Amino acid sequence: MPITLPLFIAITALSRLVILQGKDQPPVNLLYESGAILVLALACVVITYRHAPERRERNRTEANGE
Repeated sequence: MPITLPLFIAITALSRLVILQGKDQPPVNLLYESGAILVLALACVVITYRHAPERRERNRTEANGE
């Protein structure tokens, strides 16, 4: 299972938390939750592009029939 899928689920859960419980919380909690969403999104980007050069090289060798 790709690791990004649970991260997307966590982002969705935090977004729903902000939407549904945002008005009852102090404003600083909204900043913390938004920061957590940002950190998870950055983790998705890092994980996605971490192996990008290796994938490109593998695809290039497969296309050449090696």
